[in-house]
Amino acid sequence: AQEFLNRGYSVMLVDFYGSGGSRGNSTSVGYYEAEDVKAAYDKAKELGYKDISIFAVSMGSAAAMRAISLYGLAPDVLIIESPFAGLLDTVRRRFDLLKAPSWPFAEIFVFWGSVIEGYNGFTYNPASYAINIKTPVLLLHGGRDKRVSVAQAQKIFDGLQGVKKMAVFPEAGHLSYLKEEPVTWKKEVFDFMGNN
Repeated sequence: AQEFLNRGYSVMLVDFYGSGGSRGNSTSVGYYEAEDVKAAYDKAKELGYKDISIFAVSMGSAAAMRAISLYGLAPDVLIIESPFAGLLDTVRRRFDLLKAPSWPFAEIFVFWGSVIEGYNGFTYNPASYAINIKTPVLLLHGGRDKRVSVAQAQKIFDGLQGVKKMAVFPEAGHLSYLKEEPVTWKKEVFDFMGNN
């Protein structure tokens, strides 16, 4: 947020329910959080802001893509870091990281989560929203991200319909690229915003 403020942008920070300082103790991994993205976008419009960009990381990226696709939001720029293409693939990778067999446990986990959250996690694939996104998109991803593969990010990127750019930070994992490679992050983000 401070980097955007330093460049003269106004910033609205949003904690999804069950995250950060918000109430609750569950998450739908971006599915229902898309409603929070829409609410924040609508609030910014209500406050009179005309040029609105969305910056989202990981689960927030999935929520932002879903909100744009579902509700027809039209931000001037969308910047997504570490987005995942599909829930089941992401859960499988988590089991792999734990050196636990992903099958059938990832499927059981997604099934049970689907029952608890009330949506079909097997069909929750944020990459499918990309085809409805025509706003300029900057996709940032870590080359050493163990949670979400570069191939998943590429799948999202390939589906995007408008002006788009993908930047891979070769040595970064699933964390803040601003902290890992501040010069490159600032150049990628602010050049893209300036050009779009």
